[in-house]
Amino acid sequence: ALDMSISRFKRFNDLEHSYDFDLSPRYRFSDKFLLIYNFNWDKSDNRLSYVTIDNDQAIMSRRNTHSVENRVSGTYNFNNKQALSLSFRNFWSKARFDRDFLELQSDGTSEESDYALEEGVNPDANFNIWNLDLSYSWRFAPGSEATLLYRNSIFNQNDQGTISYQESLDDLLKQPSRNNVSLRVTYFLDFNNAKKWFKA
Repeated sequence: ALDMSISRFKRFNDLEHSYDFDLSPRYRFSDKFLLIYNFNWDKSDNRLSYVTIDNDQAIMSRRNTHSVENRVSGTYNFNNKQALSLSFRNFWSKARFDRDFLELQSDGTSEESDYALEEGVNPDANFNIWNLDLSYSWRFAPGSEATLLYRNSIFNQNDQGTISYQESLDDLLKQPSRNNVSLRVTYFLDFNNAKKWFKA
């Protein structure tokens, strides 16, 4: 199966507009194995956004944003009690502010401002994250389950609002990764049987 959508957004009486594209193919290899991939691309321009507070005055500016998301999820069912699951997500987003600033008024409108960024201050943003989860689940009794999970994650955030997705991904992969392994066991306890134990 293949899901796909394309959208265009334009705000009335305003400069803001955006584009969005989403693609999600899925394939069932067998009754036991299903794999789904999702790709999302989004670009928004001239959105009026918050920058900072200056002398109790909210400072706004127009900003351009761009984001890309890749997700993969899959499940392999060995039988009706045991399954192996994979979940991967990489999300990147950047924001670039105009240097023409506005002041937010009490009635919700905005007016031109003489606010200027201090030297060394940059409101632009670049955000990139990678998460990979691999889990094995075993339903060993009715209502009871044990799950062994491995998680790998990488995170990077800075003020490089002009770099490309590939440049941001290269920077992300240079960051130290976090690796976690956990075991969770959930056991269903029948309250009626538990009362018998205390009576004995």
